[in-house]
Amino acid sequence: ALYLGEPQSLQALEVTDDPRVKRNWRAFTEPEASGHRYAVIEAMSEGVVFTTFEHSVGEADAVAVLRPRLTDAQRREMVMRAFSHYGKPYDFEFDFFSTDRLVCTEVVYRALDGMIALPLTPILGRRALPAVGFVKLYAETRGREDRPFDLIYFLDADEGRLRAVRGSEDVFLETLQRKGVTFLP
Repeated sequence: ALYLGEPQSLQALEVTDDPRVKRNWRAFTEPEASGHRYAVIEAMSEGVVFTTFEHSVGEADAVAVLRPRLTDAQRREMVMRAFSHYGKPYDFEFDFFSTDRLVCTEVVYRALDGMIALPLTPILGRRALPAVGFVKLYAETRGREDRPFDLIYFLDADEGRLRAVRGSEDVFLETLQRKGVTFLP
């Protein structure tokens, strides 16, 4: 998912006059049924949608907030590109080489294309970007001046206590060693 922010912050970023944003601005600023405001764009089975921060992270086992290290001009372009994908269907074929349908991480991949090199990984005969690819890239580049992301926050599941807890950078990096699926008793 890509956090866009509130309408006021996007207006301050000066992206609202761009045609890619303008044509989807109303959908982004319409009230959401829960009373929360849209702040995120992501691809899910319903397609590329705006969603609330609460909905986007509220159903996850763990959430990492990575801030791309971009100039203001690049941040504007990233937001405008993200808006351009709103309403596209979900890509159940996970084809990163077409843009008419997008898979979850592809929204971020397309928004950052040419600004941050995000490595694609072969998965079942296709090249794609699994979410763990962001963790790997962070691990490979952390501490470097040219690192593409800063880790802002990591919220991890404490499965024993059935709650979320703030995780350190070390715990975030340890997620690379976790199994993809765990079974709770």
